[in-house]
Amino acid sequence: MQPTYTSKTISLKAPKPVALYLAAEKAKDADMLVLCFADDARVHDESRDYHGIDAIKAWKKETEAKYRYVMEPLDASVSENIVKLRARLTGDFPAARSSSITRSRSPTTRSLHWRLNEGNKLSIFCR
Repeated sequence: MQPTYTSKTISLKAPKPVALYLAAEKAKDADMLVLCFADDARVHDESRDYHGIDAIKAWKKETEAKYRYVMEPLDASVSENIVKLRARLTGDFPAARSSSITRSRSPTTRSLHWRLNEGNKLSIFCR
C-alpha cells in the first residue's frame, strides 16, 4: 500500500520518500527533506546539479531563502521507479526559467520528477 500525502485540497498516493518530500516541503524543513534522499542522490534545479546530502540540504536552504512560495500538489503518477508530480507554485519566484530577474506572484504549474533507488530512497530529483 502506498503512503498517502494529504493536504487541505488533495490526497495523493505516492511512494513513502515522495510523501516525506512533500511533507518536508510543506513544513519548509531542509533536515526532514534530506531524509528521503539516498546518500549519492542528485538534484537538478534551475540548470544546476547538486550531488549528495550536504549539497542537497544547502540547495534547499538556499532555495527557501531566495524564494517565498507554496507548493500545492495537483496529481501524481508512478511507473516502476519513476514518480511524476504536477504541482502549483504560488509565491515570489522567477517568472521564467532564465537569467531574467523578473519576479512573479502569479501561480505557475511545474512538473517534478523523482527516481527511486533499490533502497526506496530518492536518487534523482528534477524540477
